[in-house]
Amino acid sequence: MQSNEVTERAALTAEVIELQSALETTAFPALVKPLLTINLTIQQLKILAIIVTSDDGSTGHELARSLDVSMATISGILDRLEAQQLITRNPDPRDLRVRRIWVTEAGRRSVQKLISAMPLFHGHPVARLATDDLRALTQGLRALLRVMTEPPGAEPSGAEPGGAEPGGAEPSGTEHASAAGSGHTAGAAGPTNSGPGDAPACAPGPSPRA
Repeated sequence: MQSNEVTERAALTAEVIELQSALETTAFPALVKPLLTINLTIQQLKILAIIVTSDDGSTGHELARSLDVSMATISGILDRLEAQQLITRNPDPRDLRVRRIWVTEAGRRSVQKLISAMPLFHGHPVARLATDDLRALTQGLRALLRVMTEPPGAEPSGAEPGGAEPGGAEPSGTEHASAAGSGHTAGAAGPTNSGPGDAPACAPGPSPRA
């Protein structure tokens, strides 16, 4: 990577971070509204967030360690979440002495309600974008989603399949000449109710992954 490209990437990255902060500040009133209306305490929301982000559910002992509270406190919170049908508790098939805790669809929606409240990509703001800006935004979001799902430490992809540079640019003249000299053309590659241990929800909870 050439020095001028490194400099440009650093400047663009810094601007993205600044823009993200500005967008979050602008969207803050819309983000707070669902937090004030959700019928969950902070402790209940924390527990739901932990379970939502776990592929294998959780147990009462694991939750107690994560939140640094007693089992009695955890049991009370879980009872209230189960009464609201936000979680289920079932025997662990690998060890029937253990009851694993899973989030229900209603519990998942309760958490997602908080993180999906940002209005930036819904309705009016996006509708006001010029078509070219909308295309650029779409391309950027696709690229961001792609790298977020790549293995950690993966190098950024410099070209799209087929040898084209990002954005559809043709391969360089040297590559084209080399392909022509070998008799080939460049192409694409083949195949709430509060209780003991609960606190009122007064600040945004953790941001679980979907």
